[in-house]
Amino acid sequence: MLSKTSRQLAIFHIFLCSTVIEVADIKHFIKTSPKTILRDIKELKNAGLIDVKFSRKEKGYIHKDNGNHCPFSVPVFSDNKAKNMHLEKLIRLATIMIGLRYHTEKPYYEDDSENQETCSSWYKNKFPNVSSRTRQRDFEELKKIEYCVEYDLYDKYYLVSFPMGLDDFRI
Repeated sequence: MLSKTSRQLAIFHIFLCSTVIEVADIKHFIKTSPKTILRDIKELKNAGLIDVKFSRKEKGYIHKDNGNHCPFSVPVFSDNKAKNMHLEKLIRLATIMIGLRYHTEKPYYEDDSENQETCSSWYKNKFPNVSSRTRQRDFEELKKIEYCVEYDLYDKYYLVSFPMGLDDFRI
């Protein structure tokens, strides 16, 4: 069973890769109730990660802006500190999902590996006030939904493997 964060990130991935999304489509990937899915969609909207509306014509959720499926708009924070921290975590993890999607690194022994941007340096630039332990936890959380960012200790570089669509998305 997925944690709340993993479940919401999986739903974010589905919205990222789809044009029309039915609750039944989400249930195909995530075994949970429709009410939970609707709450998760609302939370993803509050985090500013998706901007969708339900279309009776399409019989599912559609993106309000077809050109930008996941717009990263301004989040809606509340007075609840724990809820706000969760939204910040969702935003950070979704940023990694988008930002490192096509990232590749070279092993240390290749000629031009010295000046490359690594996953670690990218993360530090995006989130300067976040610890390296949190970075490791974030990468572990993403691994639960098949977004793998792993460090190869032998060759000293990060391996990034993300599902590109829904066909290779198995959770």
